[in-house]
Amino acid sequence: MDNEIHETLKKAVKTAAIVTADEWSGVIESVDVEQELWLKLLESPNSASKLAEMNEAARKKSLLRMGKQIAAVESSSYELFSDQVHYSTDEVREMLEAGALVGEGFNSDDERIDFEIAIEVVRDGNPQYIEYLWGYYELDEFSLHSSTNKERLGRAVRKLTDHMNNTTKIRNERYDGPGSREAMSNARAIGLSGTTWDGPKRAKEAHSNG
Repeated sequence: MDNEIHETLKKAVKTAAIVTADEWSGVIESVDVEQELWLKLLESPNSASKLAEMNEAARKKSLLRMGKQIAAVESSSYELFSDQVHYSTDEVREMLEAGALVGEGFNSDDERIDFEIAIEVVRDGNPQYIEYLWGYYELDEFSLHSSTNKERLGRAVRKLTDHMNNTTKIRNERYDGPGSREAMSNARAIGLSGTTWDGPKRAKEAHSNG
């Protein structure tokens, strides 16, 4: 790789590494993503040349896709050797878009448990984040036209993702062994208890009927 191509890609590679590490917090550090990206580009000079010829937006998109692949491999290794699931912000967004806030769209009971416990933690510590999540994913009242709202929603999703990953660690430590099925059922009941879920549901119904 010549110096011109390196200089052209340098900023975009670093940005892609930072974004990837942010989305896969706890799985991989930005410096590791950056090193892996450069390694892939050094191993494939043609790919590096093509990236250098792209416009900025296309280059960013391609590098982010590469970064996501690197993080996904790292996450799979993490799960294999630690027996712990790790959620990315993209995965949590998919749950939210599928209706997680109203108890839908989960691929497993573990996902549901992790989400329900984490959302309670967010509600207690950052109640405004719950408003952002409900406003955008369920009530269609939270516009992303402003950069401020995009940042607010992004922080809310990242906070929820962090707590989901903390929850899965605790769940695995606490419920590994005899009686785990009952313990996880109790955890799910705790997550479903109270008025947190009914309140937003009623608000949504009232909004729809209004």
